[in-house]
Amino acid sequence: DLVAQAQSAYGRVDVLFANAFRMPPMDPLTQVDHRKISRAMDVNVMAPLRLASVFADALEATQGNIVMVNSGVP
Repeated sequence: DLVAQAQSAYGRVDVLFANAFRMPPMDPLTQVDHRKISRAMDVNVMAPLRLASVFADALEATQGNIVMVNSGVP
């Protein structure tokens, strides 16, 4: 369990810093591969959401914070 590993290594969890970005395809709408869109959404939306939900209780216990950074520069 990721939370238990972090607590074991550092004693507590004070911050979750999520920084990931996958550029979604910039193809015309009629040509877009929906699998590529799904992979981008997994990285850009679902992964930070999952991490936040997994770490929420540990962060609440320490009054910690969640920092999410996501920017795309082509």
